[in-house]
Amino acid sequence: MTMIPIPADGPRGVRILIANDQELVLHGIASVILRAHPDWQIVGMASKSLQALELARSAAPNVAVVDLLMEERTGLEVATRLIAEVPGIRVLAVAGSANETLLRRLRRLGLRGCIVRQEASTQIVMAIEMILAGEPFLVPAPGTEPVAFNWSGDAAPARDLLTARELTVMRLLASGKTNKVAAAELGLSVRTIETHRANILAKLGIESIGDLVRIAIRENIV
Repeated sequence: MTMIPIPADGPRGVRILIANDQELVLHGIASVILRAHPDWQIVGMASKSLQALELARSAAPNVAVVDLLMEERTGLEVATRLIAEVPGIRVLAVAGSANETLLRRLRRLGLRGCIVRQEASTQIVMAIEMILAGEPFLVPAPGTEPVAFNWSGDAAPARDLLTARELTVMRLLASGKTNKVAAAELGLSVRTIETHRANILAKLGIESIGDLVRIAIRENIV
């Protein structure tokens, strides 16, 4: 479990918070950034969602690099909380893939860019430089050049938008389980499953279990 702050009274240049639940990736991103810009500060590194929010409140970063697959809450939830609570912060998402539905959602929520996880080590510095300059940044696939955001398209990336528990519930529902059966299998109440189901539909921007099943099949979740 990593939570590394620096004193709040440090210099006021580029102040970066990194949130990623994989320790090696967390420290690797910090190393890449500081090699390129030793004058920049890593004001916090968090491997848990709640830690990231706590560090942001105390260290006041102006840039946050947030992996969308965080524990406890999704990285998307963390990113939106950061935008709401830290004035002027620029948030860069790190995703497993970046399709048009995700990009439209990120823009609507106020994020400044998105890079794919496979390209993080080679694109992270350029991405931060661009969002600091007021330019949106996207690397849509490994080996491609960064491009401006394009906000049309389909296919919601469930693994980037849902928590681990929500993905489990989605898998059960897409397999034909009722709320009652899913609740019994997971040791949860039916009301909790109903809440998860509502949250899943809302996050994926869909309205029916039929849509959920199609996404689950397309993304090999079932």
